[in-house]
Amino acid sequence: LVRRGPAATTGAKGTPSAAAALRHRLDTAADAPERELILRELVLAQAAEVLGHTDSGALSATAPFLSVGFDSLTAVELRNRL
Repeated sequence: LVRRGPAATTGAKGTPSAAAALRHRLDTAADAPERELILRELVLAQAAEVLGHTDSGALSATAPFLSVGFDSLTAVELRNRL
């Protein structure tokens, strides 16, 4: 389901990058449902930021993108963030 991506990298100060931290969380997740939860939280957090919300709790994981305020430009911005 999830392919191995590039090797984890570090940020400018030698700290793990966000991508490396996510990779570690996914690699150490106990099972597929836990990995799905991690990814769902990531997508909701990024979607909330793109839409200008301060909290991802303002969005529903099951709501269609158009109904929460996405348009073609915000969808591209979300894609780029992910």
